[in-house]
Amino acid sequence: MNCVNRSNISVLIIAHALIMQACLPIPNRVADTPSIEGELRVDGRPLAGADLALEPRTGPSDTIRVCENAPVRLRTDRAGQFSAAPHRHWEMWLSFIGEAPEWHRPWRLCRPAGGPTRSIVWEAIFETWSNAWDSVRIICDTGSPWREDERLGERGYCRSVGAAGSL
Repeated sequence: MNCVNRSNISVLIIAHALIMQACLPIPNRVADTPSIEGELRVDGRPLAGADLALEPRTGPSDTIRVCENAPVRLRTDRAGQFSAAPHRHWEMWLSFIGEAPEWHRPWRLCRPAGGPTRSIVWEAIFETWSNAWDSVRIICDTGSPWREDERLGERGYCRSVGAAGSL
């Protein structure tokens, strides 16, 4: 009887410690990027067959490794349109308090940079942040000037125009 009580107490102590830390060892999928739809244009004309990459933004965009290992690769269709589902990864701990891991996630959209190299070098064409559970619709025109909107947290040749599926 004594062993059972000690065992129960040990389980309760461990459960209490985990709950007080507000996380439990429950594997779950967390989104790194939002669902995205968009159009790629050059001077207002659709750009068909263009390669794009979407990645969580973990560092500055002026590094040569930007989008090199992007988990999402895209190609525009004949109308210059593209879309991607959110990219997700596994996390082993589920947190119950504080900010959700999918809240306010920075991400970037890249295209291959021009140049005389044999390997693909990517350049960022849009950087922003959003909740990874959101859907995002953007319009990009690489013939337009680079813009920075501090209010929206957007930088690049693209602009948000609403939620995916809204147009």
